[in-house]
Amino acid sequence: MTDSVWIYSTRDPSNLGPACRLVWGSHEVYASVAAVRQTAEDLFTSAAYAELIGELIRIGLPGGQTAQMVTSMIGARDTPYLGHKETLQVLPAGSTQRQCGVVLISKGSMRGQLDPGEARAMGRTWLAAAEASEADTLFDRVLRRAGGLGDTELNALFDLLLDMRTGNPDIEDPI
Repeated sequence: MTDSVWIYSTRDPSNLGPACRLVWGSHEVYASVAAVRQTAEDLFTSAAYAELIGELIRIGLPGGQTAQMVTSMIGARDTPYLGHKETLQVLPAGSTQRQCGVVLISKGSMRGQLDPGEARAMGRTWLAAAEASEADTLFDRVLRRAGGLGDTELNALFDLLLDMRTGNPDIEDPI
């Protein structure tokens, strides 16, 4: 994949509820925690399908039959696609040239390709971001109820939490 897809736990600017900010190239969107979790699960599912597709390619199953199997597996779902409209479209595929399975991701004009291990790692990161967003939002509610902090102070606190989570070397850990 040429560009990285970045995900950050945050609050939805419109309602301060839990959300994740996704950045991929020039695309930046806020997605619900539910959409992020669904995409993470579908990254895991696509990784498994991609490994199956890779094995079918390696044993010489004709491409048409492999494509028909994948279409049938995905078509049996509640939605005719993997991923979520708020986040990414995810699709398991295979490379006959490289003799392996891959996971294709897309959002608008952006396109990317992951190996199954990368797709699983991305899914784990997305689940962690969703959990962090919910925890941060709960923390925000506690601080608001306790009183004494305004929006400016709360935003600064959440910026600090984000910097600490992402390993910003400019932040000293007082512990």
